This record gives sequence, structure tokens and C-alpha cells, in this order.
Amino acid sequence: MNGDRVWVPVPDLGYTVGKIVAGGNLPPTKIKVKREDNGTEVTALKKDIIAFSQSSLNTITDDLITLDDLSEPVILHNVQKRFAKDVIYTYIGSMIVSVNPFRSISHYGEFLIPDYLNKPLSGLEPHLYSVACRAFRDMCDLGQSQAVIISGESGAGKTEATKIILKFLTVAAGDAGADISRAILATNPILEAFGNAKTVRNNNSSRFGKLVMVNFTSGGEITGASIRNYLLEKTRIVYQAPSERNYHIFYQLIKGASSGQRHRWNLLPEISDVCTIT
Repeated sequence: MNGDRVWVPVPDLGYTVGKIVAGGNLPPTKIKVKREDNGTEVTALKKDIIAFSQSSLNTITDDLITLDDLSEPVILHNVQKRFAKDVIYTYIGSMIVSVNPFRSISHYGEFLIPDYLNKPLSGLEPHLYSVACRAFRDMCDLGQSQAVIISGESGAGKTEATKIILKFLTVAAGDAGADISRAILATNPILEAFGNAKTVRNNNSSRFGKLVMVNFTSGGEITGASIRNYLLEKTRIVYQAPSERNYHIFYQLIKGASSGQRHRWNLLPEISDVCTIT
């Protein structure tokens, strides 16, 4: 109805709050809404308009499952408000939403690992460490294999999240598996060299899938690991879209190879003059 407050989809924010306004010769499937944030009027499909409640603006929580309204705009609003305060992790029950800040945030450092290992998780802020800790504890207590699934679009921070999970597990495993733990972490730069590339959205985008299997003893010590890669984007080797690049290893070889190596691998010397490492 005219004057009702609703969530309306907009390109710049995903959703924003507005009031339904009358006027305009619109088809019956569309509606006009005046945005409250900047006063502009937008036209949207009626099916895309979502009911609004004031409590959805006032309630900011670290666990989205506690919200009365779990619609898409309310979830985005909650996550956005937390992100504005440098809070990048939010629970959805046993899952966690992670927003890539594209920079280091000091209050999320490795110094927190002992807290998540030794304190009740219910009293700690959302963190990827809590996900890793639950998986580690369940594995030890139940004697069953556990899996942590990390998913998201390009640039979401999947690679960094994987590193954080692995770091926690290697610390939780103790000194007995220290050498293997270091070896697991040391594989990341190598895998990124051969499987990561610059895209228009991310300078270090993983262009492949990765399954990391870490083996533990019944006492929680690491005994070994294996890494399986899949769905490598092979077409990138011979063709890159505008503003994108080949895999990092190509530029690293050009930058660091000797003249003999360049000749052996058909890397023309003049290529090194136009390739820069970023």
C-alpha cells in the first residue's frame, strides 16, 4: 500500500529501505519506491519487494539464526553493519559467514588460537577458529572423520580461510606433528603459484578446486596429509581476458629464470621487459 516501508533491491547496496509511492503509469507487475537513504525513486518488480519491520534494523546479532526475520535483505543488513565495525565473521548456527576485508585486521590474529582451544566456544566471538575447533574436538571425541567446507565466489577469501583453518589444526595437533604441519602450510605458496591468477575481481584468485585431507592419530596428532586439485582452468594458460593474467608461475619464471632456463623453456628474453610482478 502507498506509504508502506519495504526492502527494495538496488544495484549499489543489494537492498535498501524505502516507502511505496503512488503515481506513474506502471504495469501491474511493478511498483515505485522512494529510497530513504538518498530520496531517489526506483521502480522494482512487485515480486522482488520484501516486507520490512523496524526490529530488523535495530537488531544486530553475531548469530543470524536468532533473528526473527531471516530474509535476504535482513541478513545482508546485519552482516554489513558488523563489517562496518571490522567484524568480519557472523554465525548462522554451526556455519559461519566470512566477509573478505582485503586487509589484515589485528584483533583476528593467531594470538586467539589458545582461547578457542581452551575456553568454551559459546563465550567467544565468531571466528573460523571455532569452526576448526568443533571439527577437531568432534574428531577426537567421536572417533569419526570430519569435513570443513569452504565456499564462496571469486575474491570471497576461500584461500585465506583455508590457511586459517589449517593453521588452527596444526597448533591443535601439538608438537608431535610439527614437521608435517609446517610441510602442509608450506604447500600453499607452491599451489598458489601454479593455480592462482589475477582476475578482474581478485589479484590472487584460485582458479582450481582443492581437497586437503589431513590424517590424525586417535590422540589428535597429525601423521600425514594429501592435497588433491581439480577443475584447473586450463584455458587461462593460452588465453586471458582483458585485465587478467596467466598463472603466477609464468611471471615468476620469467622474472627469476636464468638465460639458459629461458632458452630451454622457450621464454623469450623480451617478454621479461613487459611482465611485472604484482
